[in-house]
Amino acid sequence: MFEAVSQWGETLADASKELQNDYAIVLAAVTQWSYALQHASKELRGDRDIVLKAISQWGHLLKYASASLRNNKKVVLAAVKRDGSSIRYASDELRNNHDIILEAISQNACNVDYVCPQLQKNPEIILHTLNFCKNYIPYTIQHLVYKNPEYITAAIANINILDQKICKCRVLQKCVPPAVHATLFVLI
Repeated sequence: MFEAVSQWGETLADASKELQNDYAIVLAAVTQWSYALQHASKELRGDRDIVLKAISQWGHLLKYASASLRNNKKVVLAAVKRDGSSIRYASDELRNNHDIILEAISQNACNVDYVCPQLQKNPEIILHTLNFCKNYIPYTIQHLVYKNPEYITAAIANINILDQKICKCRVLQKCVPPAVHATLFVLI
């Protein structure tokens, strides 16, 4: 079986429960095909080395890790560095961890959706997200403004963050409330 999973990691899915709980076999399977983690035993989905091996290829495989590893900052940060949207699989505590949030947002500002609502309104998080967005496609800003009007308020207070290209974007202009529209678009 070791040879089989070393060449085709997906064969772990058809292995016996005993083999799915064998460290060497599961590690070989995950090394060959990271998605094999989903077929590992519960016990081995709680093994830090096996999970780190899987998430080093695909961060979103954090969803198959044990609850204790989804609450391990080093493991979650490794997953988020590989795939920012994997923050959604972190424990509540780590989804609200400052370092992890900033890493996830730096990869894609829409990852702010996976942060608790109170922290979505945190001025530092808002400014970090807007700062990242200034070189990002306009629909991301539209998405953020629709979900959190605080973002446009922060943009007005810190107008230097947004450049004219984004502020003049017709898509963004459509989503800004009329009272804010005049203030924002007169400032630039």
